[in-house]
Amino acid sequence: CIGKGQAATYVVAASNSKNKQYADYIADGTGDQNEIQAAINAAYTSSRGTGGKIYLLEGDFSVNGTTTMATGTMVVGSGAGTRITVANATNNQIAVFYANYSTGLYVGNMSIFGNKGNQGAYVHNGINWNDVSSSTLENLEIRAFTNDNIGMSESAVFVSKHNHIDKVDSSDSNEAGFYGSCVNCSISNSVITGNLNSGISGTSYSYLSNLDVGNNAGYGVNMGIGSTLENSDVYANTGGQPALLVGTFGRAIGNKVSSNSSDGISAGTESVVSNNVVSGNVGPGISLVGVIRSAITGNTISSNEAEGIYMSGSLANTITGNAFYDNAGVSLADVFGSITLENSSTDNIVSGNSIVKTTTAITLNAIYVSSNSLRNYVANNSY
Repeated sequence: CIGKGQAATYVVAASNSKNKQYADYIADGTGDQNEIQAAINAAYTSSRGTGGKIYLLEGDFSVNGTTTMATGTMVVGSGAGTRITVANATNNQIAVFYANYSTGLYVGNMSIFGNKGNQGAYVHNGINWNDVSSSTLENLEIRAFTNDNIGMSESAVFVSKHNHIDKVDSSDSNEAGFYGSCVNCSISNSVITGNLNSGISGTSYSYLSNLDVGNNAGYGVNMGIGSTLENSDVYANTGGQPALLVGTFGRAIGNKVSSNSSDGISAGTESVVSNNVVSGNVGPGISLVGVIRSAITGNTISSNEAEGIYMSGSLANTITGNAFYDNAGVSLADVFGSITLENSSTDNIVSGNSIVKTTTAITLNAIYVSSNSLRNYVANNSY
């Protein structure tokens, strides 16, 4: 790094950083957001309002207030050795990094610890960005905040990659790994685990891939309209919501969805759910409730306690080329078949599926269509 204001770049040292005497700002271990903020302000001024770079050296930074990002600013740590911790008993609302109506931001290469077990009932966020665009979070470990680890509101073109976002403490349920209104966002190669609400919630027209989302006490992934999840592992999420909620015009492709406490995947209208492995969930493997014109194709659906696919009040959907193994493995009074269509599910296509059940302990239909579900085409399935 350059520092000394050259190329609008400044270096901030923690109180225990090595060679800290060469830094532009040296934190003293108390309220270290002040030195970080001073560096951001200086970089923004030096760049004549276009941004600048702030490098945080390895060391332990203690904060008890908010750092506000400036447009175009990059705050870059030195890896896991750069650790920002919210001080004990920080009795005010803070976000470690806050931004409002900004663009071109970057925060990366550091650990941000909320220290929730030593806080009161105040709202603390790791990242809280409102109306932010063309910005990146990268190579972060964000843990143990009293509220959302990452909170977004009306933010767009946001990239989050190679992050580890989880919770190590537990109490109230108003917490998520990634929560907010994020449009045209990309979230990839991240671990989002152990949060006391959903892992990810609130993305629209966004692309999510290569995620590890598990042990969250809510949805694993709750996608809004037009979003895609690919090549991700969604597992062991609790709280009674579907592990993966696919919104209208959404896509879920090539994921593993397993051992969740409710439905594995809940499909939305005009969505595509294909080539996923859906197994061991307490509810149906895949559910469609009030869904129109969606395609459920090429999935492997096994050992779910309820139906492999459950459809209720849904119209003109296509269920083709899926492989079912030993679903409806427990005796449930309202489970009728490996594939169930009921409550006026009409004009659907169910074809080319393979349904295998190796146990005879529970006798169910391979495909069940209720008497009020009309004009469905069921053909060329193997049992």
